[in-house]
Amino acid sequence: MNGLSLRAALPWMATALFLTACGGGRDATGECRGTYLGEAVVWPIDGVASRLMDEAYDSNWVNLTYLPRGQAGLTGFGVDILLDKDRRIDEGSGSRTVLLINKETEFAPEVNLLVHGWYGTLRKSSGSGRGYHEASGLPRGGSVTFDVVDDKRAAGHFIYRYENGDELTCTFDAPTPAEAEGIFDGAGDGDDDDD
Repeated sequence: MNGLSLRAALPWMATALFLTACGGGRDATGECRGTYLGEAVVWPIDGVASRLMDEAYDSNWVNLTYLPRGQAGLTGFGVDILLDKDRRIDEGSGSRTVLLINKETEFAPEVNLLVHGWYGTLRKSSGSGRGYHEASGLPRGGSVTFDVVDDKRAAGHFIYRYENGDELTCTFDAPTPAEAEGIFDGAGDGDDDDD
């Protein structure tokens, strides 16, 4: 390696070593794949917006957003999942599946000790919020499976089945904000200058 390319590589190598030594951080991973409104879709997860949020009281939220990139007129598609704060699923202990039920005016989890609320979210050019796309309506049924829920992340998948036979399977591995941001979690003193 000549001197010029070594000098160019040193800052990148130093940054990589620094992030590795400090724990770094990671984005959420996953995707929605299947058929939606009769069209084959593959929507990546929004790696920055999707998180396991630790709430102060008796619940945690898993906020998941996927990026349809304009398919079906959507720019965002996802769910907010309300979890019991004390329930944990270790990676080696086996998955937990909860049925999702169409109750005509809402899509909700079966009565169980893990999932307390299920709120569809969407983003269109005309606005965003909780709810379901009027073109597809509420899913006919589905399920959510958690492989891991701990202090660092929530991982698993959910399935939506629609009246017209369409089906989406959405995978997720969503870190907490602290795990996602690593050294950039705001824990410093806020002094960015070099003096």
